[in-house]
Amino acid sequence: MTAFQITNMDTGARYDGRLTIVDVHTKGFWKSDPVQEFYGIREFN
Repeated sequence: MTAFQITNMDTGARYDGRLTIVDVHTKGFWKSDPVQEFYGIREFN
């Protein structure tokens, strides 16, 4: 959602999703590996 030149971007990474990085100039984006891989956690309960 974008309003007043502010973009709200919730990718829902939480425990098993991916982080998203956005270039504000080009609006290009990149996705990370799943976040649980960063912390060595296999599964959250």
